[in-house]
Amino acid sequence: MSRQTKTPVAAAAGLGVDQATVARRLRTLEQELATSLFTRHPEGYSLTAAGGAFAGHDLVMFPRDVLPQYWQELCGEPLTNGNIVMETASQLLLIEAVRQGMGISMMAREIVERCCPELINVMPSRSDSADIWLVVNPEVWTSGRVRVVIEAINDAFAGADTESGR
Repeated sequence: MSRQTKTPVAAAAGLGVDQATVARRLRTLEQELATSLFTRHPEGYSLTAAGGAFAGHDLVMFPRDVLPQYWQELCGEPLTNGNIVMETASQLLLIEAVRQGMGISMMAREIVERCCPELINVMPSRSDSADIWLVVNPEVWTSGRVRVVIEAINDAFAGADTESGR
C-alpha cells in the first residue's frame, strides 16, 4: 500500500494480486520489522510513523543491465515505491553510498561482515542467493602454482557442499 492507496483492495488492484495476498505480505513484513506500518480503520489504512519512514524509500542499485533480476524485486519485495537515487557498477561506491546514508541496497552477507559490519540488515529473515564465480586471467590458467590453488579451493568447496548437504 502507499499514500495513494488507502485500502488493501485498492493496493491489491494496483499490484495485480488479491486482497488476501496484500494482507498476508503486510502482516509478514510487520512481523519481520517488529513494528506496525499501518493503523487499520473501517474506512481504510493510514501510515504510522514507522510506515511513513518506508514510503518512497531511496535505493542504491547496481545498473539494470548488470543485474536486471534485482530491478523487479529485492528479497521478494517489489521495487514499486523505491526511488533509485544512485546506480553504480562499483561495489566500493555502492558500499560507501549506503554508509553515507544515501539509501538501502543489496550486498553479499560476506562483504557486509568483512567490510562494513556497522550496516544493518533490514530484512534478516530474507535473502537472495547469488551466483559468484571464481575467475582467473586465461594467461595464468595453466601455471602450475595457480592450478594447485584452484584445485585446493575446489576441494574446499566440495567438502563444504558435502557437509551442508548440497
